[in-house]
Parts: sequence; C-alpha cells; structure tokens
Amino acid sequence: MNDQPIGLFDSSLGGLTVYKEVKKILRNESYIYFGDTGRSPYGSRPEAELKSFVKQIIQFMQQHKAKAIVIACNTVTALGLEQLSQEFRIPLIGVSRIPELTVATTRNKRVGVIGTEITVRSGLHKEDILHIDPAVQVFYMACPQFTPILNSGDLAGKEAREAVAEYLTPLKAAHIDTLVLGCTAFPFLLPVIREFMGEGVTILDPAAETARQLLRSLQQAGRLNNSGNPTNTLFFSEPDLEKIRLIAGKIIDVDDCSFQYLDMDQGREPA
Repeated sequence: MNDQPIGLFDSSLGGLTVYKEVKKILRNESYIYFGDTGRSPYGSRPEAELKSFVKQIIQFMQQHKAKAIVIACNTVTALGLEQLSQEFRIPLIGVSRIPELTVATTRNKRVGVIGTEITVRSGLHKEDILHIDPAVQVFYMACPQFTPILNSGDLAGKEAREAVAEYLTPLKAAHIDTLVLGCTAFPFLLPVIREFMGEGVTILDPAAETARQLLRSLQQAGRLNNSGNPTNTLFFSEPDLEKIRLIAGKIIDVDDCSFQYLDMDQGREPA
C-alpha cells in the first residue's frame, strides 16, 4: 500500500477529463492536479520553452511526494515521454494514442485526428495507426482556438460553434467515420463537436485508456492506496479560481476538491 498522491498536469483545464476517468477506477487515491492556465495554450509555444515548463512542473509534483505522474497533455506527450522518463526517477504516464481502438472502430478506414499544432506536426497518431493497419487513411487538423475557448468558459456559444465548423468541415468532407480527440481539452467541446459531425462519426476520447495504463502501472509496482481518506488538490497558475472552479464543474465534481493558486514564476504557493 502507498498513500502518496498521484500527480496529473496539463496546460489548462483539459487534463481534468483524464483526472475524471482516473478517479473512476482509483477511488481511494489522493490527487494533485496542476493546470498551467497562466501560460496556456502550449500548442504553439517553442519546444525548448515547453520542456522547461514541464521540468518545472514535474519538480513541483516531486516536492509534493507524487508516486506517479500522468502527463494529461497530448502536446507534452508528443514532445518526448521517453526522454523525460530517463531524466526523472518517477513513473510518467502519457496520454494514450489508442491506435488499436481506432483501427477496430473505423469501418471505412478513414480516420480524423484533431489536436494542437505540436501534436499534429508530430504525426505520432498516424504512425501508430499505420503500424497496425497500413490501409487506414489518417486526416489531421490542428485546432488552436479550442483551448482559448475552453479557458473562456463559453463552451457552446457562437465562437465555439464557429471554431468547430471551421476546423472540422475538411474532416467531414473527407468522409471520416472515426474522430480521435488528440487533446485532453477537446472533450469539453464534445456536445458541439458531436452535433456538427453527426451520428455517423464515432468520437474517441483516450482518457479512459490513459487511466487504465496508470492503474496497470501502480498495480505492477504494488503502489495502490487502499486506506481511503483521499484528498484532491487542484493547482492553477492564474489567480481567478472562481472562474476556474465554474469551468471545472462542467466536467468533474468540484465539491471534494481544494482549488489553489500556484505562482509558477515564484515556484511557490502564496501564503
């Protein structure tokens, strides 16, 4: 048994979609979540800058005695999980690209993947899918405005609907039958995305498989917590916690969560 917390982090609130799935299967665990909302979005930032952010966040999680860290951010996962795993002596779980599920789901072998610019540029989803079935066609689309819309909190307004139509029209025209959400923020927009794409398109969210990967990792290491009395502390790098709490409440139960501001420039929690 190990009662140290599990850490999760993302560039914004999107990683809460992974946090939600993790809590479903690991109910007795304590959690530390960090959303780097003050420096979001990550998708268009230089890779060297992002890597410095990530190292800073992992060090923060280590200070809080995290026993494992879920990188609940497709952009950071695409930057190079193996290098981070070599540098930090702590289990790191990246967002699953679910290639097996994607290949098993598509009927016409036409798959869409939406994500940040870095995720799309990496081409890793396509590489994984074609390794299983070279006959599948993969259509990418970067959606840089989705994360700012999430951070604004207006998830079904005019701006959200216009952005969804702008980015997904080419995928619709490509007659995809399966759409992979390649960013943990995008499930916040799922109702609008599903309405636009229509019933003929299956939408896949990797959060559940990512949670199962974490479970397997902790089981194999014998580090599960069965004692109960879990705590849930959510840190964000901007001070407007009331706005963040309202947005987070659209995905997770916020009643058992403590929301705290973390000034990443100072590297400390305010007194």
